[in-house]
Amino acid sequence: MQGGSRKNSGRKPIEIDERRAFHLHDQGLSKKEIAARFGVNYNSLRTIFRKAGSLTATTKRKLNGV
Repeated sequence: MQGGSRKNSGRKPIEIDERRAFHLHDQGLSKKEIAARFGVNYNSLRTIFRKAGSLTATTKRKLNGV
């Protein structure tokens, strides 16, 4: 069910090709670059990656070479 109990309520989902977004990420593009290419908000794209389980830690966030 999308949105609330009323018809057409709530935020509309973004319309992008998720397979293409994952493919571009595998090719080395950053999530910010992919979001700009599709013309969507960066946080919306992050949500898609997070829900798919593809959000990985960057080298900046790794703890002491772990």
